[in-house]
Amino acid sequence: MLRVLVAAACLVTATAVAGCGPDVRDPDASAVNGAVSPAGDRGTRIVASRLVKGDRRGPIARGEADPGPAKGQGLGAGPEPRRDPGEPWYEAKHRDAAARLQRGDALGALKIIEAILVLEPDCPIRDRLVALKVRAEERVFRTSVLHTRLVPKARVFAPGEELLLSVVVENRADGTVELAVDPDVSEIFGALEVEVVDVAPDGEQARLRETRRIRGAPDVRIEPGERWELEIALPPPAPGARVDVFRRITVSGRLRPFTVVAGERSFERFLPLLPVEVYVLDGPHARLAADPLLALRRTLRDLALGDLAGPADLAAARALERRLFAAALLLAAPADRERAVALLLVALAADGTGRGALGHAVMPALAAATGEPFHRDRARWLAWGERRRGRPHGAPAPGR
Repeated sequence: MLRVLVAAACLVTATAVAGCGPDVRDPDASAVNGAVSPAGDRGTRIVASRLVKGDRRGPIARGEADPGPAKGQGLGAGPEPRRDPGEPWYEAKHRDAAARLQRGDALGALKIIEAILVLEPDCPIRDRLVALKVRAEERVFRTSVLHTRLVPKARVFAPGEELLLSVVVENRADGTVELAVDPDVSEIFGALEVEVVDVAPDGEQARLRETRRIRGAPDVRIEPGERWELEIALPPPAPGARVDVFRRITVSGRLRPFTVVAGERSFERFLPLLPVEVYVLDGPHARLAADPLLALRRTLRDLALGDLAGPADLAAARALERRLFAAALLLAAPADRERAVALLLVALAADGTGRGALGHAVMPALAAATGEPFHRDRARWLAWGERRRGRPHGAPAPGR
């Protein structure tokens, strides 16, 4: 194993947003939406970089499903195409290619798209096909040349603790891959987008996004079956206005080597780092991360069995409400989330008015588990639950 310590600096820019975030397509951008964080330069530390020998196994394997387009975009979204008598045929081929990409068959999708563009370069949905082709090419690159990902050291961090994570670059090619950096062009090796969301059981949310640059990475040579890891320490986000909130942090980004060389092929492209989520919770709530579904079941039982209607029990009821909310927030596996939502809806239906301690605690937990905005509207939650029961297994939840 080769281990190289690297000095680094990071320029931090930040802005509070309401429903929109920064454009970090260019890691050289000096500010997010023109606003600079009052915190100034808070350094992101590169802890170490190293080459690790091993196989090609990882959390994302060959043939992985496509994560889909960015939020708010359709498959291969582009300008509204002009109508053409042959357009239904092109639309059918576009859907076929998009479906293949969604299933993980990026090469099959790419063959369909390239065949159409070669035979019919002026087809009426050319822009959408080109956009889909770009996504398919990126997927082929990730599965056959380089796969990049972010790996956090832990899922839950304590308040005020540095966020430790690794950038992992895995060689999936048959030959050596080199990441070449040209310091004369730019000393910036990439950028991370850090989104911080503070949430509370009462429904209040605060959101902050920061763009953090990665500087000073060396040229890297990765042999087949090896991976390169860059350990990064992000400073803890500044405390919010409230101290009684739970914090969810989403980190994503991209690397920008000057050139990627694989054998005799040369690529000039960004290397995407797909989002990962971590949480900032205090000690008692952090322990719920070991098994959030079990914690949710036990908290529901405590709420159902307890007599928490009197003023003297208000503190106990609020503590259980926060514990239930934290457990729902920490649910990661889709199957666990489905089971938890079903349990919460049953508990809400059993609470006659929704104004008891059980109903009062269940509705914020439902919001944490589903992202739905109904908050403490019992009737809307129950109606949503009825629609949910009527949908096919695996279909998106109502309102999604």
